[in-house]
Amino acid sequence: MQTCDPMVWSGFADTKDYLRQSKLSPFSGEFYLSRPSGNFYPRPVTIPLLYKVAGSRPETIVQMQKYLHCLSVFFLVSAMMLFISSAGIRIVMMLAVYFLMSWWNIVGWTTMILSESLSMSFLFSWLASFLWLFKRREKRILALHIIITLLFCFTRDSWIYILLCFYLMMCVLVLLSDRSLLKYSLVMLFTGVVIFFVQGELSRIGQRTKLPLANSMVLRVMPDYRYYAWFKARGMPDEKRIRNYLSRLDVSKENELFDFYSLYTDPVYIPFLDWCAGEGRTRYTEFLATHPAYTLLLKDPPWKLKRIWAVNIDYARKVNGYSMLAEKIFPFFTPVSVVISAILLMLIFLKRKDQWLLYPVIMAVIFAINIFLLYNADAMEVERHLFITMVMVQFISIWAYSLILDECVRRIRKALP
Repeated sequence: MQTCDPMVWSGFADTKDYLRQSKLSPFSGEFYLSRPSGNFYPRPVTIPLLYKVAGSRPETIVQMQKYLHCLSVFFLVSAMMLFISSAGIRIVMMLAVYFLMSWWNIVGWTTMILSESLSMSFLFSWLASFLWLFKRREKRILALHIIITLLFCFTRDSWIYILLCFYLMMCVLVLLSDRSLLKYSLVMLFTGVVIFFVQGELSRIGQRTKLPLANSMVLRVMPDYRYYAWFKARGMPDEKRIRNYLSRLDVSKENELFDFYSLYTDPVYIPFLDWCAGEGRTRYTEFLATHPAYTLLLKDPPWKLKRIWAVNIDYARKVNGYSMLAEKIFPFFTPVSVVISAILLMLIFLKRKDQWLLYPVIMAVIFAINIFLLYNADAMEVERHLFITMVMVQFISIWAYSLILDECVRRIRKALP
């Protein structure tokens, strides 16, 4: 498998931002508190920090991403096996997860100088450390989980919202089933709250919500006159050219996409972009809270909503190497598979009261929330932001059905004389 092809990623503005930030000194405030300048938009610090460790060399970065991917998957599988009693089911689950992780929809990102690969690796590591923590209940594992959580949250700004939902649900679950785990849940909830406020301030300084909000305003809000009028009445700059021209462009066509990018560079749009970086954030949050049809994606046509389930989007080169076999199998499971497995696990939980049976259910819930969060956050690159959805559909299904099969084996053994 080819390791690094600049022709694939060199044109992305994100790549240039990550590499530029990685060349700053990590001991300077500018590394963490940079403000936008020219075509540079500062990113959450974990990715540029790891790129700095790799010497800001694309070839080394790609190799690092591959090693971290393999390490995180090994860590995850070892944690998952702690909750399976049948040796046979352990082996089947292990092989299934390893096979899934060879899917190009996952592996392909390791060849890119973008955040997706490292973000996934830290997601797997975060989940693994959580499973180890709630199985072993040791302070050193808690410390490891906090460190991984910090690094994970700063791979992408949106993760902290998901983790807060996760820890809130965990607090409720342990109150209902095993209160001895409450102190760990409260520690992690408190950690999440601290990260939320710190990250919010860093995002405000770096104006990281400006362009995503501008994208959503132009592509989803302005085409509907009622929505446009709602924002106009609340102080949005009156930029008719945006609504009459940019919001009519088809960004799926390359030539019209480049016309759309003038939004970021043309001085005539500066008042609108400044509004998006400031008051617009508050107004958009208010809008989401008062317009459920928009927030719940009820107004978007089916062809747009299909982007939520995107796989192998056109970023990395074509499928190659050992991923060819997995490509013939995945995606194997559907969202319906996740729903069925969640129902079965909840039924088993009602009998056994083992809270770890509901971990896949909680993961399914938070990634359902993730769909609405990211779709509403940025209407431009929905496929790229949500490719993780089908990855998690496959992973959660494998995890959940492994637990269900293990329960079946356990009951059969118990029934035998």
